[in-house]
Amino acid sequence: MTEKEKMLAGAKIGSGCVIGAGSVVAGEIPDGFLAYGNPCKPVRKITEADAIALKKELF
Repeated sequence: MTEKEKMLAGAKIGSGCVIGAGSVVAGEIPDGFLAYGNPCKPVRKITEADAIALKKELF
């Protein structure tokens, strides 16, 4: 997370999540989900194909 996202007291972010820029996390985000918004909500599960594509872009 960066300084542009906000995490409110009691919020939980699971392992391997991607949180969208400017999101306000107020609840619980399950492991391995893409989430964004105000309030931040899980949008979809990050798939193995997503992970492979991201690794190719980063390296």
